[in-house]
Parts: sequence; structure tokens; C-alpha cells
Amino acid sequence: MPIADAVKTRVVHLKNAFTFEEMTALDDLYKRLREEDAAMGPGEFFKHKNIDGLRDSNHVYAFFHVNNLIDQELPDILEKMLRTMAEADEWDLLEPGGHNVRVMEYHDYMPGGNQCDPHHRDGGSLVTMSIMLSDTSEFTGGEFTTEEEDGEEIEYDFQQGDALVFVSEKYHSVQVVETGCRRSFVTELWSGPRCTIDREF
Repeated sequence: MPIADAVKTRVVHLKNAFTFEEMTALDDLYKRLREEDAAMGPGEFFKHKNIDGLRDSNHVYAFFHVNNLIDQELPDILEKMLRTMAEADEWDLLEPGGHNVRVMEYHDYMPGGNQCDPHHRDGGSLVTMSIMLSDTSEFTGGEFTTEEEDGEEIEYDFQQGDALVFVSEKYHSVQVVETGCRRSFVTELWSGPRCTIDREF
């Protein structure tokens, strides 16, 4: 979808879309990957040709789609994520058999971490979903915002367990985390082949 049209679309906000148990399973897998990375050196689940070294920054990415990790470790949650995105696709971008996982990213924002570019978009993907894993009492700042057609910035009441589903080309941002830790999980679907090595373009 062209950017100009994507900006006009709304974000589908699904309240309490994921359970505490499902979120805990995602958190636990991330913690395990971090422990393995610390013990054995840089791991493949943190590698990305365009975002290198972030394991030591205030915004850490872990790629759960690499080597089909999430398929093997959390197949039921993967299936639910894909089903949720398909059901929320009010733009008819996800044709049956016409889309695949591009990236599944666990995001760990610490103080100073952000994605503040007001014109950030997931270029080349079709539909994106972000799940809030943290209780919002655990951090300040870190608001999820979108820039609308008229330039207005909208802030979402994004609570633990909620999912935001939106057209990938729509402008969206995460404001600076001021205190605490903000954890979220992002999935992008696209029309290309299933990605299993970093984030292919």
C-alpha cells in the first residue's frame, strides 16, 4: 500500500489479546537467549546486518524467526499471532497463501531506548502487530504513537496484553523510555518468502 494511503488507515487496537501465560513464555525465551548470548558470545538471534551491537545498548532486539526458533519453541503462540493478524486485517492485505513471516522481534527498551523517527515505517511489509509485554507500571515514557495524515500525533493507551495491528507502511514510533523497562513483541508479514536469517529485504 502506498505510504500516502497507509497514513490514512487506522490502527486496530485489540484489548487483552494475549494472556499472561503467553507473554511470560515470550519473556522466558528471550531471557534464555540473553543468557546463552552472555555465556557463549554473540548469538545468531541477535545478529542483523543493519542493527549490529544492540545487545549492549538501551534497545535490544532479539529475532525469534531466525532458524524458525518460534515455530519450534512456541508454535501455539505463533499460530495465535498469525491468526490474530489475519482476523484484524480490515485492509485485505493478507491474501491466503500470499504472505509470510518477515520478522518476529522481541524489543527490550531500557532508559533512553526509543524509535522516535516520526516517519518510521516497516517499509516493504504488509501488516505489523505489536504486543505490549510489560505492565505499564514498570516504565515511564515509551508511548506508542502514530503520525496521521494531518500531521497530528496520536498516542495509544497500550496496556499489557494488548495488540496493535496496523498497515506496515503507516508511520509509527516509540517515544523515549524514561525509567524502567518496556518490553514488546513485533511481527511483520510480507509477500516475500519466509525469513529465517536476520531480516531479509
